Amino acid sequence: QCTQQKPFICQQFRKH
Repeated sequence: QCTQQKPFICQQFRKH
């Protein structure tokens, strides 16, 4: 789950 909010939690949780 990538969040469009800052900071982007996409880099920490790269589980797609």
